[in-house]
Amino acid sequence: MIIREITQNDDKAIAHIIRKSLEEYGENKAGTIYFDPILDHMSDQYQQEDSAYFVIEENHQILGGAGIAPLIGEHQKTCELQRIFLKASARGKGLGKMLMEQCLHFARSQAYQQVYLETLPSLKEAVLLYEKYGFQKLEKSMGNTGHAACDLPMLLKL
Repeated sequence: MIIREITQNDDKAIAHIIRKSLEEYGENKAGTIYFDPILDHMSDQYQQEDSAYFVIEENHQILGGAGIAPLIGEHQKTCELQRIFLKASARGKGLGKMLMEQCLHFARSQAYQQVYLETLPSLKEAVLLYEKYGFQKLEKSMGNTGHAACDLPMLLKL
């Protein structure tokens, strides 16, 4: 397994994984990343020094990814865990934990003080992963993520 930063060559594969995952859970709807035009050009969105998107691959096949970026509209020491998705065949093997560790390490290296995320209650495996890492459910959303359908906000203080 290799975890590395996303490149332009990975854009198509990661967009497919994210869309397919949302379809599997019946969450391919407006207000999610599914219809967000940036999904097809993910590598372009993580060019800032304080953001990164990591892909995990095996034998040159992308299995999933996850990213960290500043949370728009919030304190500069708050970042957002973004777009953590795995192919169905890659789930349940600890790869989500590997991606989470990489993202949290990166967040700490950038001196972020807290990590925010928005998810969907139907993504039960993801919610369990977040809770294992200490993310706490919030009463209301923070920042401006642009994904109104993701109605389960969570926060981790680093």
